[in-house]
Amino acid sequence: MTDIHKKTNDEAAPPTVPPPPPPEPYPAPGYPKVVFNKAGSSPPRVVNNDAELHALDPAQWTQIPPVEPKEKPTWPKLYANVNVEPVWVNTEAEAAALGSAWREFPLPKPATEKK
Repeated sequence: MTDIHKKTNDEAAPPTVPPPPPPEPYPAPGYPKVVFNKAGSSPPRVVNNDAELHALDPAQWTQIPPVEPKEKPTWPKLYANVNVEPVWVNTEAEAAALGSAWREFPLPKPATEKK
């Protein structure tokens, strides 16, 4: 072996590139989310992680989370009075206007609902 092919200790090793960070889970927890273009010039997009969400310009894109009801609606209710046909009532004001002779008629719970 010749001296040309031998490496010396004073030779610098080539710089190493750090490994890329591990990929985010796809879709990440809490995703997918739908984002909408505020100008309406682009169709909605589905983003699957924070990197995709932060890559979009917040001045142009917004996320509209679904609005979930806080509790189940309790109206309409069925009110009954003696010798009169029952009446469906849609608001508390309508129920108060019926008078004190009318009573709420309790409806049975659906079989699929937990007690």
